[in-house]
Amino acid sequence: MLRGARIAGVVGAATAATAVTLLTGSGAAAPAARVSVAPAADTYVTATRKKQNFGAARTLVAGPGSRARAFMRFDLRRQDAKVVRATLRVYAQRASKAAVTVGTVADSLWTERSVSYAQQPKASGRVAVLRKLRRGWNSVDVTKATRGRYLVSLALGAAKSRVAVSSRESGAHGPRLVLQTTPVATAPMVAAGDIAGCDTTGDEATAALVDTMPGTVAALGDLVYEDATASDFATCYAPSWGHFKARTRPAAGNHEYNSPGAAPYYAYFGAAAGDPAKGYYSYDAGSWHVVVLNSNCGVGGCDDNSPQVSWLRADLAAHPRFCTLAYWHHPRFSSGQIGSDAMTDGFWDALYAARADLVVVAHDHDYERFAPQRPKGQADPKLGLREFVVGTGGRSHFVMGTPIANSEVRNDTTFGVLRLTLHAARYDWQFVPVAGATFTDSGSGLCH
Repeated sequence: MLRGARIAGVVGAATAATAVTLLTGSGAAAPAARVSVAPAADTYVTATRKKQNFGAARTLVAGPGSRARAFMRFDLRRQDAKVVRATLRVYAQRASKAAVTVGTVADSLWTERSVSYAQQPKASGRVAVLRKLRRGWNSVDVTKATRGRYLVSLALGAAKSRVAVSSRESGAHGPRLVLQTTPVATAPMVAAGDIAGCDTTGDEATAALVDTMPGTVAALGDLVYEDATASDFATCYAPSWGHFKARTRPAAGNHEYNSPGAAPYYAYFGAAAGDPAKGYYSYDAGSWHVVVLNSNCGVGGCDDNSPQVSWLRADLAAHPRFCTLAYWHHPRFSSGQIGSDAMTDGFWDALYAARADLVVVAHDHDYERFAPQRPKGQADPKLGLREFVVGTGGRSHFVMGTPIANSEVRNDTTFGVLRLTLHAARYDWQFVPVAGATFTDSGSGLCH
């Protein structure tokens, strides 16, 4: 069926601007209130018992120098807000004139049952000093420790003599981090690749979905078949996904380069597609940093020493956001007909080192979600990147093979789009199928 024979106006006009919603942790559209957060873990260490663990103790002990130190870890990722002020409250079992120092801990993944004096997280810069302890509740401003962080680890020491405060195991007297917050804009995003062709109506069906969804459109490459010529874009892409051109941030696929230098692709999207000589760029979406890479490795290179990966490392260092998302065309991991492509190892190495969170790709014409994993495919629930393959934009379907390691959900019969909601320090996902289809997938994850 030719594109010219279709009924015009299948897709309604889309709003060009990216819509945002201000959310609190409860999901209500109102400013966040004062919040009191209990530690996710706390413990202490002492030089007199170097191998002993005190994770279950009801008391936290701190002493001079490094002889005894208390640790607390707070998880603020579900607060959906930016911290304006943070006050640490501790309950002292007896008064003391010894000053208590509060420092930060770079390692935010320690567990209270694994810490001992011989194996303790390293305390770094001092952020506050409590000049003396009175019996009962004591408060100190630790706002510096929360800047840019949603996993906050603190270390307590004492200047002249040992002091003791109640731990979270003590119940009502456990430590608290009292927060004053301001709402953070939630950034919606819609993603799919392998989209349009004049011999398919699948792209019109997925475009009808996108028409109802606000946010940035992440077009994941192979946007129009077969050769992504100027005529293909005008005749086969523009009538459907072209309605969202003003809010689309595309990645180049291999079909774009069927036309020399992908010139029609860069001409169609203009500055939104990045430098035509490179095809990679970045932008911010809400509190997230988003990196768009070019997995046509002959352009900027994909290995660790390539210009593109060098740029990627520099870009990540220049944008140290708590949450980072990257997307490109060819999947590093896939159970699909085409399968995994190790050419993008360099991307994963750089992203994993920077503690990025999400990767979204296409190329295989199916949908697949992976558990968080390392660049070589080892499961890593704490620091791994979660990858989505979303080659379901409407062109066609590929039959999937045997699931590879860490594959959690798969479908090779449904067109649809991945809807992402990017919160301050977490994300929600939902695969939305076209009208008449029933497969879906949804969930949420935390940034690290």
